[in-house]
Amino acid sequence: MKYSIIVDEFAVSDVFGFDLPFNLKKEIKRYIKSNILLLSEVEETIADEIINGIHPPKVAMITKVNECEILKIRYSGFNNRGSSYGFRFIVLVDHINCYGILLSIYHKKDKKDLSMNEKNDLKKLCIKYYLSIKKGN
Repeated sequence: MKYSIIVDEFAVSDVFGFDLPFNLKKEIKRYIKSNILLLSEVEETIADEIINGIHPPKVAMITKVNECEILKIRYSGFNNRGSSYGFRFIVLVDHINCYGILLSIYHKKDKKDLSMNEKNDLKKLCIKYYLSIKKGN
């Protein structure tokens, strides 16, 4: 099954609005538009992990609500120096409509892990998203 990967900050903002606990626009500008990461590689990495399943320690599930889940995907980047030098992608996966939606990008050196508040916000976001798509179906 093919998944569409949404990495456009405006589309993500339209879907989540102020509920998103991250500043994806700023993160995309910092990592993608400054050519540290290639957008095509981000999309390919996310799609590969969604289609092929969760592979610890590369992928960790933050939360799951029926057919929706939020994953943290570890990406070692171009240098392939290991996970501690790489990036993290926070992705909402909608298995009903076959979407992967990028919620956040951060570099391991900039941020060690998600805070408990961020994880709780993501759980609420996942529930709200799932209920909205179930209502629409």
